Amino acid sequence: MPRTAIVVLSGQIQKTDKGWETEEGEGPGDPVGPTYTKFRVAAGAYVAQEYPDATLIASGFAFFSDGPSIASVVKKELTMLGVSEDRIKIQDTPTKTYQELQLLAELHRDGYQRCVIVTNEWHVPRVEAMLANWPVFGAHVVAAEEVLLRHDPVQWEKRIAHMRIDPRIAKRIELEKQGVADIAAGRYRYH
Repeated sequence: MPRTAIVVLSGQIQKTDKGWETEEGEGPGDPVGPTYTKFRVAAGAYVAQEYPDATLIASGFAFFSDGPSIASVVKKELTMLGVSEDRIKIQDTPTKTYQELQLLAELHRDGYQRCVIVTNEWHVPRVEAMLANWPVFGAHVVAAEEVLLRHDPVQWEKRIAHMRIDPRIAKRIELEKQGVADIAAGRYRYH
């Protein structure tokens, strides 16, 4: 079986009464709005079951000056969902999606032949467009929502339906579409 990396792309975290955790629309999210990162993490845990020998990559920098890196919170939540801590690596320097993909391209040198990239459904088209600029070995992008509905529709159906009607996600989708168009036209600003 090819050596596989499962990558949970960075989203956003928030400080709650339970400590730092990924958000699911209840917090402010990033400067655009909520990211529903909790979906990415849960889907990453399910994909880890599908590829029991895979390494998981938790990605994301320290967005808040008084908080941990997004990657460290994702790692903590993955372990709470049953993923063995020794399977999880942290990439806590990327601040943008294209930086995450650039780092993933380097994993091939470490012997990985396949990369399953987990992100939200609204983010998939732009990630796929970016992969044309930074090809990642055997990359396959999966929508977290699709994974969640396949594994446990009872738990996730209403939560995903809530995200899909969130007006802040509608705004994000429009920005994502513009990003895809800008990538295709060669005017996307990688910064």
